[in-house]
Amino acid sequence: MMRFNRLLIGLGLATTLVGCQAIDRLMGITPSTPSSLPSNIPSAPPPDLPTKPATTATSTKVKSSLVIYVGSTNPISGYTQVQQKGRTVYVDPRQTLLYSDLSNAIAVVDENNRPYVDLAFSPAGTKKLAQLTGRNIGKNLIVTFKNELISIMNIDAQNTRNILHVPMQSVSDAQTLERRILDGE
Repeated sequence: MMRFNRLLIGLGLATTLVGCQAIDRLMGITPSTPSSLPSNIPSAPPPDLPTKPATTATSTKVKSSLVIYVGSTNPISGYTQVQQKGRTVYVDPRQTLLYSDLSNAIAVVDENNRPYVDLAFSPAGTKKLAQLTGRNIGKNLIVTFKNELISIMNIDAQNTRNILHVPMQSVSDAQTLERRILDGE
């Protein structure tokens, strides 16, 4: 099934990757490689799945290629302001999910040809995801990879499953992010 999905994604490629700007120093960390992730920030979750949230920030530095912050698109006391791709977000580095919380990443296309990256979490990561989403309903999950803003998703319910559906701008963006996560970049 996974190979079939990847084959469908591969056959559906009609565009090239949209260049991305590297995020302006998030907590003092600068990206080490040029970006090849989406320039537009998708925020629509799959229609049949709940969205994920995020909240609060401090001066704590987070060192991981994939970081999912609890955050907001509006200023919140104690959150750190970050600007990228024409968007301003406020993140809490104390409330994060990291690359080490994952067990897998898979680029998928839903029945309406919308691309996503499904992030599968380890048992410990699933527990962390449930805790963060449960206590931050109404906020956002801010998905970043190598300090590049990937997606902003509303947290409208606690996520107790081990999967987070991250909307992507294009099939090629989804495949690129999957590859980069799986390669451990």
